Amino acid sequence: SRGLGDVYKRQTFPPGSHGAAKLRAAKKATLTFEAYGERWDLICEIHKLSRRNPLYLATMAHNRLFNPTISPDTEVLGFEPDWTQSQRAT
Repeated sequence: SRGLGDVYKRQTFPPGSHGAAKLRAAKKATLTFEAYGERWDLICEIHKLSRRNPLYLATMAHNRLFNPTISPDTEVLGFEPDWTQSQRAT
């Protein structure tokens, strides 16, 4: 079982999203973080969060603050960095 700290980034997708389906099928993605003169390429595993997962619940609660009509069938994907493969870009 994954702990709460294992998932770095979460992203919501509308029900039936083709983009979410492609990400789930790929199982991995590279997220690039760039700020303050630094850039990091994070190699991440992709996980579909269950509706009972505290991170799913927190993500949906946060998003409802800005979009009260968000679908209850919204899909939330979590991106877990593999720090052994991720690196600071030069």
